[in-house]
Amino acid sequence: VVEGGGRTFRRAGSKVAGGGLNDNARRGMEVTAWPCEGSTRQSWTINEDGQIQVFGHDWLGVPTSSCLGKAEDEDFQGLLLVDCKTHDGSIPWGEYKIVAKEGGEESSVVNIVLTNVESVEGDNCVVLQPLKNDGGAYGPRGGAQVNIGPCDDLEAEWSFDQETGEIISHYYASQGGEVCMTTGWPFLQAGAFVTPNGRE
Repeated sequence: VVEGGGRTFRRAGSKVAGGGLNDNARRGMEVTAWPCEGSTRQSWTINEDGQIQVFGHDWLGVPTSSCLGKAEDEDFQGLLLVDCKTHDGSIPWGEYKIVAKEGGEESSVVNIVLTNVESVEGDNCVVLQPLKNDGGAYGPRGGAQVNIGPCDDLEAEWSFDQETGEIISHYYASQGGEVCMTTGWPFLQAGAFVTPNGRE
């Protein structure tokens, strides 16, 4: 959040995502969690079939749309975007329902429940999956995977802003702030390091 209540790519008071068209809204892209910045990579909708959908374009400017899958990718160990209403190899599309979290501290706290899966009830919610090394470009807030897991865990608590399309987790609030469900990776990353010889 920037001064005045806006985001890096969306000014205060605006509901329109910024940062240009989303070129990651296509099949096979990983879904991660990054600090909320108001870009099109963090703008989602729940369509009439209960799919969590994102829109964008490919490298040639052709409009694209993909939906959140429901099965963990073997290599990435998180959820990927898949074609909506179709099957993408072994990773089928997911149907989700937004459910108010029982006992949540705020009325806006929800679970995002996967409904088209054969699993034990209560183990079928979208969860934030912290990185195993406890950090990325923004420490633990940088690049955590999104997966399916237990509904009663804190990692399964989200907020969904229907006006901006942001799906927000407050899991890392005490470590720097909220994170948003993101297609792929953020726009800007920078790194600095010291070499073994002490050069910066």
